[in-house]
Amino acid sequence: MKKYIFLFIFCFIILFVPKILVPETVLAQNYVSTDYILSDPVFGESGPYVSSPSFKERSALGQTATGISQSTNFILKSGFEYYSGQSVPSITMSLNTNLINFNTVAPNTIVKSPTNSIITISSNAESGYNLYIEQNNNLTNQQGDTIPQVSNGATTTTAAPWTSASYYGLGYNCSSANTYEQAVLVNSPIGFWSLGETTGTTAYDLSGNGNNGTYTGGYTQGAPGPISNSNLGNSTLFNGSNSYVSLPNVIQPYTIITISLWFKTTSDGIILGYQNATVGSAQNDYVPIIYIGTDGKLRAELWNGLVDPITTTNTVNDGRWHNITLVANSTTQSLYFDNSLVGTLSGTITNLTMTYNQLGTGYGSSWPSTNGSWFYFKGGISNVSIYTSALSSSQIQTLFNDGINSTQAFCSPDFINTNYYRQLSSTTNTEFASYSSIATNQTITVGYAVNVSNIQASGIYTNNIIYTLTGNY
Repeated sequence: MKKYIFLFIFCFIILFVPKILVPETVLAQNYVSTDYILSDPVFGESGPYVSSPSFKERSALGQTATGISQSTNFILKSGFEYYSGQSVPSITMSLNTNLINFNTVAPNTIVKSPTNSIITISSNAESGYNLYIEQNNNLTNQQGDTIPQVSNGATTTTAAPWTSASYYGLGYNCSSANTYEQAVLVNSPIGFWSLGETTGTTAYDLSGNGNNGTYTGGYTQGAPGPISNSNLGNSTLFNGSNSYVSLPNVIQPYTIITISLWFKTTSDGIILGYQNATVGSAQNDYVPIIYIGTDGKLRAELWNGLVDPITTTNTVNDGRWHNITLVANSTTQSLYFDNSLVGTLSGTITNLTMTYNQLGTGYGSSWPSTNGSWFYFKGGISNVSIYTSALSSSQIQTLFNDGINSTQAFCSPDFINTNYYRQLSSTTNTEFASYSSIATNQTITVGYAVNVSNIQASGIYTNNIIYTLTGNY
């Protein structure tokens, strides 16, 4: 009898005690798409538990540990602890293509890729994620020659406009939906000037239409702007005495047009004006399209034969950022201030010979609450966009809401133009996109450019670009 009791106790210990004394290990969870498989690591106090046909997981135990999971097309850095009974934060990524084909590339000629990489990320991690990009190895041509990486012009940490053939190597830039820039571009502007430059005399047109402007006078670049935490976050301050940005003729040919911009001032002046001659010369035809009067009120009008600008009831020079949108539809005009309709104006629009237009000044003679001459604006201007269509009230609302709610930081601030690129290095794991709160289906488009220097290349392409996705848990 004692023998059977002993045998029973022995079997009980063998079968059940380990489950009581040893913590349960939770197996890795796979997230699968057509492009890749991700496996959550660790799980259990003695982890890591590793399982995936695509990669290996290393050193991923605990909140601060960092492991590297890798496959052909991406690297996943991870490291968080998970216990049975808790939900696993999900993170997914899809990539349309990892093959970038530049076709035929002539020496000392910058060529942009005809196709881009489009990445879609969804994460319910409470503190979001970071996305990185790097080369798996140096770019080579079909003959096996390595394309040199040099430090002049664009670097791996600083973007620059690829307009010089001295910028050798492989470069990238990125943009994302859900930013103010994309909210503007979806409406096909004829011109879009962020005025976010930090140096130089060129106000770059981000619309892709090449309507760059020119800074003149005493201006301050790189000041904080209205679009927080984005690649459009800067503004330019105008001194109220001689500073302005001259623009190409983007207003006079159109009677159906929308003008939208952000401003901040405690003073006055013409924000946007047009006239028949250059700034400072004698004028026959002139209109201060948008201006803050000496009484502090906002006024706006495209010429319809009468000096009768739409005017706000209250003053607007309170030192805070505000949005202005003027919509013209041949015979009617509507002015919106911070998404609220101020008023409308009837009358056929005729822009006469006013082919010169500029931000920061205009001629104000005979117009109410001006100085009667060149009336320079003192304050900040940012994110000016002009459309050859009459935007609807819902489109205006979207622009305004995306402006005040644009808290994404997908691209570094120096990506202010589609011609700006950073060097893409095989030795630098460069962060180019991040999101600091819950993100769902964020889409990031990455474009590339290449210059092969003096190396002859025909049919150059690369599939050695690696994307690194890290979750913050």
